[in-house]
Amino acid sequence: MQMAILCPAKSIWDEEGQYWKARLGAALGQRAVMVHHIGSTAIPGLPAKDVIDLQVEVATLENPENLIETFRAAGFVYSPSILGDCSQEGFGLTSKNDWAKLYFTEPVGQRPLHIHVRVGGAPNALLAVWFRDWLRQDANARRCYAQMKSDLAANCGEELEHYVRRKEVLMQPFLQQTIAWAKAR
Repeated sequence: MQMAILCPAKSIWDEEGQYWKARLGAALGQRAVMVHHIGSTAIPGLPAKDVIDLQVEVATLENPENLIETFRAAGFVYSPSILGDCSQEGFGLTSKNDWAKLYFTEPVGQRPLHIHVRVGGAPNALLAVWFRDWLRQDANARRCYAQMKSDLAANCGEELEHYVRRKEVLMQPFLQQTIAWAKAR
C-alpha cells in the first residue's frame, strides 16, 4: 500500500521540474507543444507529496500509439487505465474528448513523476495551468488549499488511494474558484 505523506515544500522541486521539462521536451521533440511543471510541487512554499507533476501538451490524442511508443522508448511507464480527467462545470458545453489524457510515470529507478499528456487548449490542460497560476498568485487560496491537503492526509493515514479519492471531491470548490479567477483575468 502506498502512503499519503505530505512533506514540507522543497526548494529543489523547481529545479527538478525544470530538469524533467527539458528531458521530456528532448524526448518528444515537436510532438510536445508545451511542457509545464504543474501540481503542488510547482507552487513555492506548498506542502506536497514528493512527486513532480508535469503536463505535456500535444496537438492531438487521436491515434496515440506513436506517442505512447515515444514515451516508452524514453523509459517512461504508460498507465493505460487512466484515460481522462473528470469534467468540470464552467467551460460551457464540452465533450468527453475535451477531458482526455494519457498518463505516464517515471522511468524505473528515477524520482517519482506523474506525467499528464493533454491536448493543448483543451479544458483539462487549461485548468491544470490555471490552478497552478492561481495558487501562485493568491496567498489565501494557497493557505486554504494547503490546510485541506494537510487535514486530508492526516485523516487518510497511510492510505494513498483513499487520499486520492477524497481529494477529487474536496478539489471541486478550488477548481471552480480557479475557473472564475481565470475568466476574470
